[in-house]
Amino acid sequence: MKNSTVKRIILIQIAVLSIVCAPVPAAILLQIDESRSSFSKESMFCFSGCNAAEQFQISGLFEVAFDTFSPSIDLIYFNALSIETTLREGEEFNFPEYPVRIEYSSFSGNGNPCNYIRLSGTCLSMGNFGGISGSFDGALLTISGSAPIDFDYSHHYSITAMVIPSITAVPTLGVPGLILLMVVLILISTNNHNSSMSKVALFFRGITYGKAAGSLFLRKMLILACST
Repeated sequence: MKNSTVKRIILIQIAVLSIVCAPVPAAILLQIDESRSSFSKESMFCFSGCNAAEQFQISGLFEVAFDTFSPSIDLIYFNALSIETTLREGEEFNFPEYPVRIEYSSFSGNGNPCNYIRLSGTCLSMGNFGGISGSFDGALLTISGSAPIDFDYSHHYSITAMVIPSITAVPTLGVPGLILLMVVLILISTNNHNSSMSKVALFFRGITYGKAAGSLFLRKMLILACST
């Protein structure tokens, strides 16, 4: 195989690998709508007229991400990035950074650490873990819930947030389609007298056994490009 042909094959492999190994956005960035979000400090032992005397404002950025815990359970995760409140100095607001179950656009759950663990054995937990419920339609997210402060008090909140627009991902062919595309491009780029079937066989033999210079370079690029 001529050097120019090998170079073309290597360039095609690098180009396809750059698409296959490109990182997929793992989280969605949202901004809290301060005009539609607030929270209060309430006592667990208040029964009438003694709570919600003071309202606090909340603003800032957070992320949501999704995962599949089991074939029948999908989870949504929250990650606070820069949350600001009007609490007095020294007081903190505990943003709900724990996974909860989501079905279609609705989610609910609490911060019990035993809810979604992937370890075998028994998990036991006790205490006030707070809880949230809400919905996310891909553009607008609402959360209502409580976050424990201590044994007596909790913050009760209602948060509305909007997705910050980002670059839309370009639809891809998927890995099988990209491999097929790479084979076709190699067949087009080669100009020797071998038959098309011989070229395909040579290509896949090189990919499998590493006997072609191009595939050896491909495996090295795969390690470097896909290991991070």
